[in-house]
Amino acid sequence: MAEKTKDLNQASTARYRISELVAASGVSRDMIKYYLRAGLLPQAEKPRQNLSLYTGNHLALIGLVRRFQEQTKLSLPEIAEVFS
Repeated sequence: MAEKTKDLNQASTARYRISELVAASGVSRDMIKYYLRAGLLPQAEKPRQNLSLYTGNHLALIGLVRRFQEQTKLSLPEIAEVFS
């Protein structure tokens, strides 16, 4: 049980550069940027000018958006409207 809690805590504190988020999610960089502009994802942390850090929450939301799109056949703008 302690191992599961440790794994969950590490996942919740994980930080990803966009290239790592692309690899983990299977979604292109351009699509992640689109999700951000459309309001489907919260903005990333910006510890410095040329660095954006994404969290496990971003990764989970990307998965949710993809599943929602597959199951409902709604467009991304329609999904953004539903999520807002």
